[in-house]
Amino acid sequence: MQQFPETRQFTVLEGLDGVGKSTTAAAFSKLSGAIVMHTPDQRLNDVRPIFDSASLTTRDAFYNAANHLVSDQVREAIKSVDVVVDRYAPSTIAAAYAHGLIDSEDILDTNQDRLWDDGLLIPDMVVHLHLDESERVRRMTSRGQDLNRDEKLLMNNNAFRSRYLEALDSLATDVVIIDSMQPEAIGEKLLDLLRNRRV
Repeated sequence: MQQFPETRQFTVLEGLDGVGKSTTAAAFSKLSGAIVMHTPDQRLNDVRPIFDSASLTTRDAFYNAANHLVSDQVREAIKSVDVVVDRYAPSTIAAAYAHGLIDSEDILDTNQDRLWDDGLLIPDMVVHLHLDESERVRRMTSRGQDLNRDEKLLMNNNAFRSRYLEALDSLATDVVIIDSMQPEAIGEKLLDLLRNRRV
């Protein structure tokens, strides 16, 4: 395991459902020693479906609150250890943009900091993991789980998916194409990106 005694880093993994963010976070954690957190916090899993089917503004408020919750957790943890978060505010912003709640002039603005809610800890690195769409769909359908509203839109609405991806690309510090890559190789790639940021 590579130890980094200097300034601790807050890394966020983003990407569409099914690309392997959780698996990649685990691989990256094993290589780097970073602890893994998730947005929304797993304690919210029971109520999450209620908000996923609520109005768009209510859904957006829930995910913004979830972002603040994990931001507080990261702020405390990063005092002593690197942190990698599986999904964070960029996903919330991307969903709002794809649904038309945020204008294109805002999402593509070069001054990205103003898109972050007041009080949210801004990550040092936001990596957008991009997977071939046919493979992503295969993974999603193989789960045998009911899809929520946004998951269905991402799978069936090209315009919605394109807007979502456009927003994630805009908010990411790095975009990594992970087609045919194994989780450990992706983790190594992320570790290289992190090392380069520490130089």
